This record gives sequence, C-alpha cells and structure tokens, in this order.
Amino acid sequence: MRSTSTRIAESRGIKKPVLLLGLPIAAVVVIGLIVFFAGAFDSTLAENEGAGKVASSQLISGPGDQPAAPKPTAAPKIQPTPMPTAQPIAAPVAVSIAVPAVEEKVVKKVLPDARFGEVIAEGWVNLELPANMTVETWYTLQVDTETRGITNFFALYNEDSQMISNIKVSDYTKGEPLNNAELTLFYADGSKRVLFFDGQEGTMSLTQHYLQPTGPSMFSSDLRVAMVFYGLELADETGKINALLNLDYTGLSLGEVLIMQQPAERIVADMLREIGTLVNQIEEQRDN
Repeated sequence: MRSTSTRIAESRGIKKPVLLLGLPIAAVVVIGLIVFFAGAFDSTLAENEGAGKVASSQLISGPGDQPAAPKPTAAPKIQPTPMPTAQPIAAPVAVSIAVPAVEEKVVKKVLPDARFGEVIAEGWVNLELPANMTVETWYTLQVDTETRGITNFFALYNEDSQMISNIKVSDYTKGEPLNNAELTLFYADGSKRVLFFDGQEGTMSLTQHYLQPTGPSMFSSDLRVAMVFYGLELADETGKINALLNLDYTGLSLGEVLIMQQPAERIVADMLREIGTLVNQIEEQRDN
C-alpha cells in the first residue's frame, strides 16, 4: 500500500503587514543619518574654510604682520564721582623756638695799683718779646710833681688775662739808656719775686716772698714768736754777696722773705738793654 503524504505549502519572504510597519521606521532612521552627516560635514567645511582664510591672509600680509586684534568691547560708562567741596587751608603759623643764649665769659684784666704821681699817658700796646711771642701790655707814664721825676711802668698779661710780670723804671727820660729797672714776677700760688737792677753800681738784688699755708695754729703764741727769725744776715768771705733772711720755722706766718744782693755788671747791663727795647716799642706805639 502506497502511503501518501500531505505537504503544506511554505510561504517565503516577509509578510506584508510586517513590511508595511517597518518602512516608516527605516525612513526615520535614514533621515536621521542624513541630517547627522550633513551637520558634521557643514561644521568640518566651516573649519576648513576658516583655516584656509587664515592661511591665505598670512600668505598675503607676510610673516611680519600680525592679524588685527579684535576690538575690545566698549566698557560701560562710569558716572564721575562728585568732587568734595574745597575747604579753605589755614595759613602756616610761624613757631618761634626759644634758644638759650650762650653766655660769653668775659674776663677782665685787673690793672695793677700803680700810683707814682700825675698821669701823663697810659693805655694798651702789644709787645714783641725776644722769644717771638706777642703779649698785651698796659703802660702808664706818671710824673712826681715834687721831684719832677718820671716813672715808666708797664705790666704784661698772658692769654688768660692774668698779669704775669711788670716793670718799673724810675727817673725815666725818653731816648736815654736805662740805668735802673725793677722787675716783678708773679706765680700761680700767689708768691712773687722782685729783681732790682742797678746800672750805676752794677748790682742785682733779689727779694723772694714765700707764701705759707694759713690756718689755726697748734702752737702757743710765745713759741711761734720764738720760732720766727728776722734779719738773719749772711755774707761770703769777700763781703760782696749778702743775704738777709726772714724765716718762720712754724710755717704759720704770712710768709718768708729772702733778700740777696750780688755784683753782676755784665748781667745787669744786658738786662737793662733788653728792657730798653720793650720801652722803645711802647714809645713807638704811643706816638702812633
């Protein structure tokens, strides 16, 4: 027995309803792709055109030229700040500062007590000493109205206005050599030395005053008197050199005195000659 089989007809391809539904979807996808690639192409083309324009501008302007900078955006206008009202400025006031005045020390020269008669002339001169020193000197010329003798007296001062020495010439006659002079030297401790030059006798005398410290005495009055020796005379064997001493061994009296005289003709003559040069300077400046 022959068997029989029944074959169902196979349908090939897509069914029509499915095909109709897929067509719109495919169309949307295609359109989207076209739009996407078109935008990308346009942006790429714009970038290529910009780069080409820049390259062409560089080729035309040259390598040294720079492209013009973009114009800055105008800033917004700022309203001006109102200025403050000017205030009047006070004029500067002068301030005086009190500066203490510096007191100048004025040192006055004390004139010696020189009174020998009526004053003929007196004043100040500058004497040039042999040791190349200049000293201020006060001089006075006086006449004794009884004896008619003229005394020439002058005193020398140091830089501190202290009197350092004075000279007295008795029986003075202008233009004549000196025959006598008395020189007094002053020391810082208050003591002094007096030298007398006698041109006629050719002798030189020395009187030295020694100051002693003063204060309360530790000795009795009788003992102090016994310790004072006045008028001690000393002489050499020739009798030409004499000395007179007034000594106070206690050292509490006003002072001691030494008086000495000796012949010294050459020294006396030289001394009177140098003193005469000082007297001549005084006369020259007094005449001028």
